[in-house]
Amino acid sequence: MFISPTLFIYDSVYRPGHKTRHVYRPMSYLHPPQEVLQGKVVDNVTGEPLPLVHIELFSAMDTISTRTDHDGLFVERLPKQIVSLSADLEGYLTYRNQVDLTKGMVDLEIRLERMQQKP
Repeated sequence: MFISPTLFIYDSVYRPGHKTRHVYRPMSYLHPPQEVLQGKVVDNVTGEPLPLVHIELFSAMDTISTRTDHDGLFVERLPKQIVSLSADLEGYLTYRNQVDLTKGMVDLEIRLERMQQKP
């Protein structure tokens, strides 16, 4: 019995205003059905958009990191799957949630809560 090895590609993704990211992905990752995950990150109290929030998306295949733009917005194209999302910004509590992309495009509003200041 012959088992073919998994072939990987080195993927380099560049988006204006963001760092270039480099990942190794299985070849099967090239053509899976994809959906859009987009969102806006705002302050829980003021509702003001939060720029440069670190967004991480974890799946069985890889981890994708990005940041929000100056309007608190982010957009990623991902295979249809369930992913874990975390949003982190200094001075705020980390937000964590599961996102189901198997049913179509997801548009989130993430409200980050400020950490309590110690007197």
